[in-house]
Amino acid sequence: MLLKSKLVIAALIALPVSALSIKALTPALKSTGSSSLSINKNVQNRVIKSEQTNPPKKSNPTLKTTKIAHHSRSGWRIPWLGATATVTQRWHSDSWGRYKSVDFGLPAGTPVIAPIASRVLSVCNAGGNHLAIRLKAVDGNRYSLVHVKSRSVYVGRRYKRGQVIGVIARNTPWNRCARSTGPHLHMSFPRQNFRLGRYWFSRSYIPQRLKP
Repeated sequence: MLLKSKLVIAALIALPVSALSIKALTPALKSTGSSSLSINKNVQNRVIKSEQTNPPKKSNPTLKTTKIAHHSRSGWRIPWLGATATVTQRWHSDSWGRYKSVDFGLPAGTPVIAPIASRVLSVCNAGGNHLAIRLKAVDGNRYSLVHVKSRSVYVGRRYKRGQVIGVIARNTPWNRCARSTGPHLHMSFPRQNFRLGRYWFSRSYIPQRLKP
């Protein structure tokens, strides 16, 4: 009986201590949790501020497209529209004495355009507005277009790249301005190694058929 009383008293004494210990620990646990939560919030706030201050850089595909478009506008293009040409005479000279000319067989009436922005240096009329035209390109190179029928060409006139100059002449003069046995476009190049549109010309190679 005495033993049982001692056990009951010991249990009663121990109970408040355990409860007190739990109550004492509870604020500490709460404090630890709130401290951890506060740290997490601070880290999140720093990340958000960093993203707002230094937003991620985005690629700009428009810039690349613009550069490509600008480059394509600067080159020399085929100087006629619509028809496929066949080379009828390889490198030869013209009335300006330049051995850098090629003849392109084209139907009469085919539109002839400026292959690059250019200014007219001289014009020779072979009769019936059948012209031999000498031009200076915006890049400083000189070239000629012969057998072009036009009434609007004059010295000093400027043409934009792709602007129509005239059409392939039908008549076949044989004089100091132009000599022709059939409709074609005679073009003298700035040099023999030269790119015209997507076609490459060299001393040893000339494409036989060209599409604009």
